[in-house]
Amino acid sequence: MIDFESEIYTRVSDAAKARFPKLSVSSENVRSPTSFPYMTVCELSNTTYSRTFDSAGVEHHAIVMYQIDIYDTSGSRKSSCKSILGTVDAVFQGMGFRRVMAQPVELQNSALYRITARYSGAISTNGIIYKE
Repeated sequence: MIDFESEIYTRVSDAAKARFPKLSVSSENVRSPTSFPYMTVCELSNTTYSRTFDSAGVEHHAIVMYQIDIYDTSGSRKSSCKSILGTVDAVFQGMGFRRVMAQPVELQNSALYRITARYSGAISTNGIIYKE
């Protein structure tokens, strides 16, 4: 299995925390974040790219998808989440990923704002990412 999850998480997390020092980041989904703003960077899927799977059974590329969830409770929570997403988006697209979705998520707690984005790409065994 081609696995660059920790490297991708570190690049995205480091860039976001450099710009937003109060941001808490996790690589796992959390039902109730305890501090805000809060962001998760999770690999949703990692599947073999069948076009480059050779007859010896060797995987040369994988299609990966990442989901970003950003939460905030501040007075400017919507703009805060969008600003964080702007930084994250630049990092993912700079690595070669394609954004396949970005949208606010309605929550029962009206004091909490959440925006979700997903990024997809094909990654090679040496870590090069291609828009798929």
